[in-house]
Amino acid sequence: MQPLLATVGCKYAKQSADALQPDPRCLQGLFAYSGGTTTRQKITVPDPSVSHQVTLLYCDGTNQVPNISMSLLAPDGTTVATGAAVADPGAERACLQLTFSNLSEGELVVITTADYLPMGDYFMLFE
Repeated sequence: MQPLLATVGCKYAKQSADALQPDPRCLQGLFAYSGGTTTRQKITVPDPSVSHQVTLLYCDGTNQVPNISMSLLAPDGTTVATGAAVADPGAERACLQLTFSNLSEGELVVITTADYLPMGDYFMLFE
């Protein structure tokens, strides 16, 4: 199974990963530890002229939404985009979403506070 997983390029919850590229096939795994977590994930985009979207999924609980934030930083550290609440979480229970373009690489920063419950897996769709 590992050789197959290596060809897909998806990140799983506690696994570290190099820079991720947009891939609608992947639900990239993230993990919120108790006490709050700052997760940093490098991303790259093959064509910066195309608009891309990052959505956090399975995090729309009443103890989750007010205790999670997301931003995208350019290589120089400036904020390119900030996650906004999703009006309709849908079946995948989306909580935050951001859209960006004109950026070939950056760093996604997701912060959960100590009140983010339940701790555990949530996911990121990068397309």
